[in-house]
Amino acid sequence: MLRWGLLATEDAPTEDAPQDAAGTNPMDAALWQAPAAAAQRDWLDGYRRVAVCPFDHDRRRVSVLVDGPEGGRVLVTKGSPEELLTRCRDVPATVRPLVAEQSRQGARLLAVATRTAPELQDVSPHDEEHLSLVGLLAFHDPPKRAATAALAKLARLGVTVKIITGDHLMVATWVC
Repeated sequence: MLRWGLLATEDAPTEDAPQDAAGTNPMDAALWQAPAAAAQRDWLDGYRRVAVCPFDHDRRRVSVLVDGPEGGRVLVTKGSPEELLTRCRDVPATVRPLVAEQSRQGARLLAVATRTAPELQDVSPHDEEHLSLVGLLAFHDPPKRAATAALAKLARLGVTVKIITGDHLMVATWVC
């Protein structure tokens, strides 16, 4: 699953840019910096990126069309579980409760799904259908220890704090 997640980074590393500098997306950068990714760089040998449908905040996902080492073409989609699971077929009954539980515990989740796509030359949002769920990637980014003291000081100073986030509501609630 990590291989598919790495392939579906919007700004894939090149020979000129090391894997730990993959674009500006912090979650993609975290994937490239994961110990398992660093230990298995050869996982991506033989894959060739054909096209990308970039992430946008309406779809909440990114899709990448790749040719595999054996010549098969695969659509790889990575994004918000709530959005992506609606595009998948045969989602196990345990997945949605797992997403809810992990979100309540503050984990930021990305779902990863694929499908064979020999007919595609490019990729668009309309192609993100009939996917097979590969799994979930979980990112843990707990609040900094100093956050509580900083918020208390702001309250003493009469400053009202408002949180604006793109995180899942349950993740934002846990962090707050």
